[in-house]
Amino acid sequence: MPISFEKFRKTVDRKVQIRSRIQLIADNFQDPCEGLFADSIEMLRNDIQVHKNCISDLKEKWNTECELVEEPVNRNYSSIEAQADHEYNIDVIEVKLKSFRELQVVSIYKNIEISIKQMSKIAYGDSVVKQLYKWDTMIAFFKGKGIDITLICNYKEVDEIRIVNNSVKHAAEISKPASEIKEFQNQHELSWSSLERFLDRVIESPKAFLQSLASSIIEEMFIFDDNRLDAIIDMYSGRMNADTLLRLNERLTNKLKSP
Repeated sequence: MPISFEKFRKTVDRKVQIRSRIQLIADNFQDPCEGLFADSIEMLRNDIQVHKNCISDLKEKWNTECELVEEPVNRNYSSIEAQADHEYNIDVIEVKLKSFRELQVVSIYKNIEISIKQMSKIAYGDSVVKQLYKWDTMIAFFKGKGIDITLICNYKEVDEIRIVNNSVKHAAEISKPASEIKEFQNQHELSWSSLERFLDRVIESPKAFLQSLASSIIEEMFIFDDNRLDAIIDMYSGRMNADTLLRLNERLTNKLKSP
């Protein structure tokens, strides 16, 4: 007996709904701080340049002072003191810039976590969310579904975002894993400039990674080619006796016949 149109429609509707929701989460991912700090960062950058220009002028003034006044005791040291003030102001501004970039890293990673949990919840139910609380357990969970996320495109960059996020949140100095990322090599701490270079490189990676993960989840849920069907048959035939296999076949047939 062929499957009823109503049951077929409901099945298709459910598949379409799950597919579209999972895909929508991935497609809509964006940097939560995008544009949020742009004006403030630009203003601070300009302030740094102003201070650097002042330092350059003061160095020239000091060099001229040294040429005109031979005895150090008779020289005017106000330009040296002013240079120190400008350098201090640059340090203060760089701390502010660093805080913006740290917040951006933490926000991006948090939204990656949220997106993965949302897609998993839609695909596999509420109960799976508790299995995704750590990165390693999340990898193991998807591996159990036949999805090796370490092979998904842009995984390396997303993992680097996770590492830098952990270093920002938990380490007074740069963590060893973070120090192995190219933008932070040979550094004792994260700087705003290195964070900026890092973000410039990886900023597009989370969306590409999530889109690829979404495709893998959808394929795992709904695509059953001959090889996969054979694997399912082999798995159950190796664990069930003939009577149980016949009962399973009967139940599957009845499922198709039910309205």
